[in-house]
Amino acid sequence: MLEQLLNTIILGLIQGVAEWLPISSTAHLITAEHFLGLAATPLFGIILHLGTLVVVAFYFRKEIKNIIAALAHLDFKSEYGQLIPLIVGATIPYRSNRFTLR
Repeated sequence: MLEQLLNTIILGLIQGVAEWLPISSTAHLITAEHFLGLAATPLFGIILHLGTLVVVAFYFRKEIKNIIAALAHLDFKSEYGQLIPLIVGATIPYRSNRFTLR
């Protein structure tokens, strides 16, 4: 039980640090699981990512509130309103055939 708690804390710390870096936090989790000899479920990875989302939303809560307020007022000229089209564009999935494995 204590070993499992320690492994969970280690994976949580890896997720927390790797999420802020321009690298794949998921790859780091998989690598850590391999070296720690763990077999974490996909649900565990989802919970770690959900925890990261909550922390990021809390940290940027003022900015998120201002962006939502700008959207509610259809104010696309303010500092936060100008971010709305960029956020929408960044969330559109893009599929490139350039790197497709065959």
